[in-house]
Formats: sequence, C-alpha cells, structure tokens
Amino acid sequence: MGKTKQKLITPYFIGEVETRWLHPTPEEITAYKKLVWWRKLKANWRGLFSRKMQLLKDFSFVDKHGVKWQAKKGDVVDGSSIPRFLWPVIGSPLVGMHRRASVLHDPYCVNKSRPHKQVHQMYFDACRADGVTKTKAKIMHNGIKLAGPKWKNYTEKRKGI
Repeated sequence: MGKTKQKLITPYFIGEVETRWLHPTPEEITAYKKLVWWRKLKANWRGLFSRKMQLLKDFSFVDKHGVKWQAKKGDVVDGSSIPRFLWPVIGSPLVGMHRRASVLHDPYCVNKSRPHKQVHQMYFDACRADGVTKTKAKIMHNGIKLAGPKWKNYTEKRKGI
C-alpha cells in the first residue's frame, strides 16, 4: 500500500500583530558606544536597537499542512534581516507584506523549538500567504537559508508548539 496524500489547506493567520517599541538598556547603550568609539564610526547608537519590538498579544499562522505557528505575547521581534542596500527592492525589515512572517519567524529562531528548515519554510509560506510574490519570497527564503540562523538540535520548549 502506498502513502496516502495529506490534504492541504489554505494557510491563514489568526489575530493581528500588536507591538510596542523597546528602548535600549543602559548596558546596551554603554556597550554600543564603546563599539562605536573602538571602530571610530560615526553612527547613531539608537540605530542598533530601534527595530526591537515586543508583542502585546499572541499571533498565529496555520500553514498548508494545518500546523499552527505561534508568536506569544511578550516575544521580542526585530523584523526581517534585510541588508539596507536591498530595502528599495525587498522592503524594509518591518514594513511590507513579509512583516507578519518575520514576527512569527523571530521567536522560533530564538527558542529553537522546531527544526530550522521548518522554521525557514514557514517564513516562506507565511510570506506567500500574505501576498508576497513567489519570486520575492524565494529570494528572501534563499537569503535566510544562506545567512540565517541554523541549529542542529531543537527543544520543544513551548506547550502547544
């Protein structure tokens, strides 16, 4: 007997993304100022921290296999890691149709509660579900596969994941 084919569903999001901006701690400011001085860079120290946001409520995505991916209230996110020179082409880290995918992707990269290949595939699928073109989503997904975080072991740290 052969394998039975799993019925795929239309992916969907549950809830809306609600966040608040986080401000750098005094320790982060001191560390960054030392880094800037050491490299003799002319930079705005807030630039390093300005993308950190905290989720104010749970937000989820159900992929085509019916798997639920959830970003929890309190998780810290910083948007897609898109090099600045690509912003005119791809979009900035927190603006655009990839935003909700990045909000889901970030916590899994920190908690490593699922294999990295699945997490990065979810990012692609969430981008597509939000209307990102297949070409742009593939470019972003390939960027994650090449330069994004990878981990060998994962731990199921969160109940319901």
